[in-house]
Amino acid sequence: MKNYFYIFAISLIFFSCSFTTKDVDMILKNGNIYSLDKDNNVYEAIAIKNGKIVDCGTNEEILKKYKSNNIIDLEGKYAYPGFIDSHGHLLGYGISLSIIDCSEAKSPEEIAKLVSDKAKKIKPGEWIVGRGWDQNKWKAKEFPTHHILDKAAPNNPVFLIRTDGHAIWVNINAMIEAGITPETKEPEGGKIIKLKDGEPSGIFIDAAMNLIERVRKNLTPEQKEEAILLACNKLASMGITEIHDMGVDEELIQIYKKLIDENKLPIRIYAFIDGVGKTWDIYKNGSKQKYGNDFLTIAGIKLYIDGALGSRGAALIEPYNDDKENRGLTLMSEADLQKITEEALKNDLQVAVHAIGDRGNNIVLNAYEKALKIVNPKDHRLRIEHAQILHQDDIKRFSLLKIIPSMQPIHAISDMYWAESRLGSKRLKYAYAWKTLIDNGSIIPGGSDFPVESPDIINNYYAAVTRKDKQGKPESWYKDKQLFNYDPNDIDTTNYTNGWYSKEKMSREEALKSFTIWGSYAAFQEKIKGTIEKDKYADIVVLSDNILEIPEEKILDIKIIKTFVNGKITFEKR
Repeated sequence: MKNYFYIFAISLIFFSCSFTTKDVDMILKNGNIYSLDKDNNVYEAIAIKNGKIVDCGTNEEILKKYKSNNIIDLEGKYAYPGFIDSHGHLLGYGISLSIIDCSEAKSPEEIAKLVSDKAKKIKPGEWIVGRGWDQNKWKAKEFPTHHILDKAAPNNPVFLIRTDGHAIWVNINAMIEAGITPETKEPEGGKIIKLKDGEPSGIFIDAAMNLIERVRKNLTPEQKEEAILLACNKLASMGITEIHDMGVDEELIQIYKKLIDENKLPIRIYAFIDGVGKTWDIYKNGSKQKYGNDFLTIAGIKLYIDGALGSRGAALIEPYNDDKENRGLTLMSEADLQKITEEALKNDLQVAVHAIGDRGNNIVLNAYEKALKIVNPKDHRLRIEHAQILHQDDIKRFSLLKIIPSMQPIHAISDMYWAESRLGSKRLKYAYAWKTLIDNGSIIPGGSDFPVESPDIINNYYAAVTRKDKQGKPESWYKDKQLFNYDPNDIDTTNYTNGWYSKEKMSREEALKSFTIWGSYAAFQEKIKGTIEKDKYADIVVLSDNILEIPEEKILDIKIIKTFVNGKITFEKR
C-alpha cells in the first residue's frame, strides 16, 4: 500500500510539473511571424528571455508553456528578423543629421542659398559643413566652382561633401586655410579640379580631400557621442537592429564601449577599422573582438581600391564614355592589398574593400585570390563593398573564391539617371548585377552606404525588387533628353521597361534575406541572428504589412511598428 501511495504521489508531481508554465521576459502573440528559417516557418507567437528567443509556435502553444508580465499583442501585424544594414558610416550619418542637407538641391544656387542662411547664424571663421550635393541632378551637370560659395559665405570656410563621399566642394576661405595654391600638387589617388587658368576650382576628389580635411577642426568625443546616439535612434526607427560600420578608429571604438556599458546603444555594431594606421596596429594581431553581448564586434579592416562613379574616380578597364582620357583612380596597389589581406587572414580577421569600377573589382579579386592561396583559411568571408561594375569574366569568380559582394540596391536607383552616359550600355549589362551574381552562387548582404544614401530599409527593399525610383521611373523617363548627356534615341528602351535593367531585380525573398540572414552570414553571425529561431537573439522588426506579398506600388507605404534588439523595444510607433 505504501509503495502504491509513493508511486501515485510521484506520478502526481510529474503530472503537475509537466503543465507548469515557465517564466519568460516577454511574449509576442497574435502575429504573423516570418522566421526565414530553412523551412520558412511562420509563427503566431514567440517567447523571449535574457535577450534570446526561447520558443516559437502558435498562440496556444506558447501561452500554455510560458508566462510573462510583458505580453505584447502584435494584432496581426507582420514580424521578421531585424533588419541589418551591411554597409554604413555611423558617425558620418549622425553628423549628417545636424549639418546642411544638400541632397534635394537642384542647382548650385539652391545650395548657395542654404550656405548663406547658415552663415547668417554663426560667427565669422566658423566652418560651414554640408553633405549630399550631386551635380548629376542639376541642369548643367558640370562640377561647380568656389566662386558661388565665396559670395554666399564671405567670412566662413565652406566644406560640402558630395553625395558619395568621394569629392568635396569648398570656397576660397577653406582653400586659404589649407594653403591651397595653383602650385599645390595632387596626392597619389587624388585629383584637384582646376579652371582654365590653373586656379583650383574648389573641387577635390578622393585622396585630395585630405588637403582640406586636415585643417578642419575635429569633433570632440562628446559631440561624437551625441551624433552617434542621434544616428542610432534614427536607425532603430527604421527597423534596423545591426549595422556594419565601415571605417572606425580607436576613439570611436571606445565611445561605442562606453555607450554599451551605460546601456545606451540601441543597435548592434559590426565594425571595420578604417585602413592601416594606429588603430589597425592595435587590433591586427588578434582575432575578432566582441564586446557587450555581441553589441560590438571588431571584425577587420576596411580599405579602398578606387573612387566613385559619379565623380569619375571609379577605376575602369576602358575610359569613361563621357571622359575619354580618364580611367578613374586607384588608391592602393594590388601588392599592398594582397599583403594586408594575408596579414588579416592569418589572424582570423576580415577584409572589406571598396571597389566600384570593373578595373577596381578585378584588382581586388586578384589580390584576394593570391592571398587565399598563400594563407588557405578555412572560412574567410572576404568582402568587396559595392561591386558595382564588373567585367563579365569576374562574375563567377565571386562564388568560386567565396568572395562576398556587399551591395547597396539604392545606389542603382540613384545612379540610373546618368550611369549610361558614364559607362555605355555594354558595360551596364554587368553593373549593379544583383540577380546575375545570385544566380551564379553568391549571396548579397544589403546595405545603404548611409549617409551617402538614406538608411531606410523599406526604400532599399523597394529598389531591390523593382529597380525603380519612388516615382516609378524609369518608364517613359528615358524620353526626357535633359536627363542625358547623349541622344536617348540611341539607347535600348527595353532596358528601361519594368525597371532599370529589370533582369537584375531580386525576388521578394532574396531582398528580405539580403537585409537579414545574408547580412548575418557576412558577419559570421548566422548561428546567433538573422532568422527567428530558438536560442537566437531576439532582434526583430514588426511591420504594418506583409513585405513579401503587398502589391509593389504599396511597398513604400509600409510602416515600422516596433523594433526589438536583444529582447528590448528600441523603437515603437506612436
